[in-house]
Amino acid sequence: ADAGDYKEARIIVNAAPVADAGSDLIAAPGDIVRFGAQNSYDPDGKIAGDGTLHHRRAGARQHVGEVRVVVAPAYRNREVGRGLVHQLIDIAGDRGLKQLLFEVVADTEQAARHTAQLLGFVPVAMLPAHVRDSGGHPHDLIIMERRLLDPGLSADGEVEDYVPVF
Repeated sequence: ADAGDYKEARIIVNAAPVADAGSDLIAAPGDIVRFGAQNSYDPDGKIAGDGTLHHRRAGARQHVGEVRVVVAPAYRNREVGRGLVHQLIDIAGDRGLKQLLFEVVADTEQAARHTAQLLGFVPVAMLPAHVRDSGGHPHDLIIMERRLLDPGLSADGEVEDYVPVF
């Protein structure tokens, strides 16, 4: 393969980050398993953000991915999340996925929602009182979708003149 087949990213590596997703779990194929990253850390500094792409390799939803992004409070509003989501969109396209989902809490994650909209995600569903904060208070969850290779998107994946549904 020639050099045009590869994407470049500048990564500065010191000591490897320590990933601690919690205690071991036993799961059957197809089970949804949730891990927490609150005990993970970078011995050389701080982790600015974490982005993951989840998808099933077989079955009726194998063409759909789910993007999950967490940005440390000190790094919010510095385009860390946008960069992570943009990279995950590229990875999803390289893997042949056709749709991406992104979930945001309606009243507490407005910046994430705005970023997702700039990158072509549109709200497709709202689940009232679906999530709870640490105090037990309910919040609405918005599910956003981005179709990949959509001819209505600009080359960099941004959508102009978007009016949110919710």
